[in-house]
Amino acid sequence: MRIKENTFRYWKAFYIAYFCFLIIIVYLNGNPFQEYWFPNIIYILFGLSLMLILILPFVVLIMKERKLFWRSLAATVFSVIIFLLFSFFSIYTSGMHDHFGARHPIPEGLEYSLPKEKGFPANPSDSTTWILLEDKEGQPGVYYYRLSAPQLPDGEIALESYEITSNYKLDFYVNHKPIIYPISGHTAFGEVASSKATLYDGSWGEPYAVRIDLIFTPKGSSERRLLTSKIYCLEGWSR
Repeated sequence: MRIKENTFRYWKAFYIAYFCFLIIIVYLNGNPFQEYWFPNIIYILFGLSLMLILILPFVVLIMKERKLFWRSLAATVFSVIIFLLFSFFSIYTSGMHDHFGARHPIPEGLEYSLPKEKGFPANPSDSTTWILLEDKEGQPGVYYYRLSAPQLPDGEIALESYEITSNYKLDFYVNHKPIIYPISGHTAFGEVASSKATLYDGSWGEPYAVRIDLIFTPKGSSERRLLTSKIYCLEGWSR
């Protein structure tokens, strides 16, 4: 009986909570807070509130309160329509911008490289280790890379990328997977890997500084050794 009374008394609170979480999500969309744990809690609470308002009309119907059923059903339909309109606006009007680059401006005076427009140089460097990027397709966020390393024991090399001001680890992947290559019998200086990768963080037209690290981990060891780093000015793939 108490559950029934509380349902009748507080049923509007479910919808108020739902719209409060929706407003917060609208604010967080493209906001710097999205990089941290806080939005995850909001999304979970929003999902729970959405589930509650979806099942509430049926709970009221089981309780045989026809008048409240129609009121709760109308409120649920209205809430879902607002949610769908917001989703449509976010996807097709605002696009898929995450504005990562806009929130992380390049520090003044920072020295960086730009990816080659087309064609890697024949002799890119006299050093024993290098990282090269090529903007072969002219598509923001899609880059071809070449890696070279000196003589190495068996193990693996990894290409990791970080935003320069926050040291935030970026999603620079090949086929949605981290860039990791096994090394075996690499007895002399030379190219060890090349492929096409996608930088998912950031939007078109909003470049930011990216530090790319080439890291070696010997076989059977957890010790990571930095082979080289290079700073590039890049754009993300998000439209």
